[in-house]
This record gives sequence, C-alpha cells and structure tokens, in this order.
Amino acid sequence: MFRTMTKSIYSLLVAMAFTLLPGAPAYAVNNAMLDLLKVLRDKGTLSAAEYEMLINAARADGEQVEGKVNEMQASLDKKTKSLPTINTRGKLEIKQGDNKFRIGGRIMYDYAFVNEDAGRDGEKTELLTGHEFRRARIFFSGTLWKLWDFKFQTDFAGNEVDNKEWTLAYKGFKDTKIVIGSDKEPFSLEEMNSSKYITFMERALPNDLAPGRNTGIQITHHRNNFTIAGGLFGDGFDTQDSEPAWSLTGRATYAPVAEEDKVLHLGLAGSYRKLDSDNEVRFRARPEIHTSAQRLVNTGNQDANSYSLLGLEAAGVYGPFSLQGEWIRASLSGGGGSEPTYNGYYVYGSYYLTGESRRYSTKSGTFKQTRVRQPLGKGGFGAWELGLRFSGLDLTDKDVLGGEEKNLTVGLNWYPNNNVRFMANYVQVLDLDNGSENDGAEPSAFMLRSQLYF
Repeated sequence: MFRTMTKSIYSLLVAMAFTLLPGAPAYAVNNAMLDLLKVLRDKGTLSAAEYEMLINAARADGEQVEGKVNEMQASLDKKTKSLPTINTRGKLEIKQGDNKFRIGGRIMYDYAFVNEDAGRDGEKTELLTGHEFRRARIFFSGTLWKLWDFKFQTDFAGNEVDNKEWTLAYKGFKDTKIVIGSDKEPFSLEEMNSSKYITFMERALPNDLAPGRNTGIQITHHRNNFTIAGGLFGDGFDTQDSEPAWSLTGRATYAPVAEEDKVLHLGLAGSYRKLDSDNEVRFRARPEIHTSAQRLVNTGNQDANSYSLLGLEAAGVYGPFSLQGEWIRASLSGGGGSEPTYNGYYVYGSYYLTGESRRYSTKSGTFKQTRVRQPLGKGGFGAWELGLRFSGLDLTDKDVLGGEEKNLTVGLNWYPNNNVRFMANYVQVLDLDNGSENDGAEPSAFMLRSQLYF
C-alpha cells in the first residue's frame, strides 16, 4: 500500500513538473521537482521516509534523462558537422567538408562630364559626356576535394555578353598552382589588381601596353613574400587589336616588408609575343576616360613579326599613406618596319583620411579589398581615401607618330562599408602631342562611379 501510494505521488509530481515547465531541459525539470518535494515534506504532506524514497527515485531518473540528452546532443553534433555551412558576410559562400562554392560579382555605373578643348588648329576633341555600366559581372567559383579550384566569370556590360574568365587550377603542390583557361597574363601590378580594388576609376595610360586576359596555361608559386608566375598563351589576344599566335609571359615580385600597415613591393615582368600571319599590331589608349571611344594617341596598324614587353613596378605602404608606380616598354621587331619602341609610366599616391591601410597579398603580389574600420550605420562614416596620379604614354618613335600624352588625375573614394564604394575622379590632359588636328588640346573630365561588389 505504501509503495503504491508513493509511486502514485512520484508519478503525479513528475507529470506536474513537466506540465509546469514545458520545453525546459531535463536538469531544470529535475531541480523543480526536487524543490516541490521539499515543500511537501516541510508541510507534512510527505513523511521523511516517503521524501527520501522520492528523492532517490528522482535523482536516478534525472541521471537517466541527462544521459539520454547527452546522447542525443552528441548525435545531433555529428549530423550538424556533415551539413553545409553558409557564409553571407559580404559574400555568398557555401562550404561542406573540403568542397566550397561561391557566387560573387560587381556592378559599376559611371557618369562622365567632359570639358572638350580645341587644339592648336582649332579642332576640338571628341570626348563626349556620357554614362554607362562600366562593369556588370557575376562569377561562380569554388574548390573541389581541396585540390581543384575553378572560376567562371561573365560580364553583361555593354551590348554583348563577354565571358571574361574561365579557369581550372590544380594546387596539389605546396604553394604552387597550375592554372588552365582564360585568365590574366602575369604582367603589371595595376593590371593584376582587381578593378574592384584599384584606387582610380580607370587604370593609367601605360596599362594599354600591358596584356589582359588570354587563354593558356600558367604556373604560379609563392613563398616567403616572394611570388613568381609564368605562362604560355595562345590565340585570342585583343588587348592591342592584334592576334598574336602565342606569347610567353612571366612576372616575379618580392616584398621585403609585408606587415599589416607597412609594405614594400618590388616587381619585374616580361612578355614575348609572336604575331600571326597578318604581321600587324596596333597600340592606342583612351585618356583614362572610358565613356568616350576616342583615343588621343594611336599608332595605327604597324608591320612586325613580334614584339616584347618589359615592366618594372614598385609600391609602398606606410599606415594610411601609399605610393605606387610602374614603367612599361613595348619593342617591335621584324616585319620590314622601323622597329619602334614605346614607353609609358605612372606614379600615384593615396591617403586614407580615416586611418585605413591598403591591404597586400604576399600570395599574389597584389593589393586586396579595403577593410573599413567604422562602417556607415555602425558608429562611423565609412572610409575616405584621397588619390593623386601622374601618368604618361609615348607612342611616337622613329617613323611612327602615334602621339604623346600626359595626364593628371585627382580621386576621392568613399567606402560606406566593405562592399560599396562611391568614386569621384577629375582627369586633366596636361600635354597632348599627336600631330593631328587636335594636337595641343587639353580636355578634362569629372567622373562619378557607384560600385557594389561582393
């Protein structure tokens, strides 16, 4: 009779505890029941013997429940580890084990307000005020089985869809990658820097001498702040409106200083480019204003069997201040022409008014995304950066009068957060000597860009 009564009381108390505390963890339910037993004992509802029996039963039941909970938690943790994780902090990335998949892109919309200027003969340039989607790209990239990287990037700006990049890379060797597909040839710091992170809206004048993305195979290696990359590339070159049959391009960089806010970067690059059967090549450049198609310096088509490129680069970062500069030379040979040589250079400085620093990658020898210290809406006003650049390009040599141009660019960048940037550039042509009807003209442009990148 006594056992039946105490068992009934215990069952009633357990039911009451679960009713009073729905959804509570096992240890919380057990503690509530123990407190209730003490109250019943103190009021005389339960005898001391009944209280001890119920206490022992409750403790045994609590240990059993806790064991079950721990077992269920361990099983849940094991299953959770096998589920994919999603990262949306400034990007969209899905990761599961050794596999990773990412979707990203960039949208840049530009306005340019041009002030045309007449040359010595009274003829104005044709750099028209305009606006455009400068870039509208989306990419898919990822890693498979830890050893294979892939990337496919498409640009929807302009009047056609352009497959900018498609690569498959094997990275099974230490600090080394073998890349096959359409990618940037390893040449020029400014060209290798992503357009998402360059300081000014347009790359400098001499970058029109440098190659861009082409199809081929290249090997990259990095170690101890040193990088080296080289590749063989085939048909499909259109950087200078020519169709070289093949090219061999390489770049090496070294950063004797590579700290978070202090960097010293040095680089050397070269390329040999064999032309196809047409034996023609052309070099020309926009005046760092992309909305207008006119090139103020232009060599026209020239006879050559091949040409070579040489590039020197240097950059330094000290806290919020940075300097960067390059010199690029293109030398033509063969084809019955005069074998001219063309040169270009730029130097610029930038300063973050809000204390950020340009971020450097020792793996690629390039600069990375700005990290905003105090984003807008989170206690700050974003990052503000000032830039000043001087650039020049000389496409006149021997019997070729391609023209010579010098530019000055002033830039102001505002980064409200890590994925949005607004840019304002003022470009002034300081000197134009191209032998045409607008020789001596000094046009200028005020340009604006809104940019979203992730």
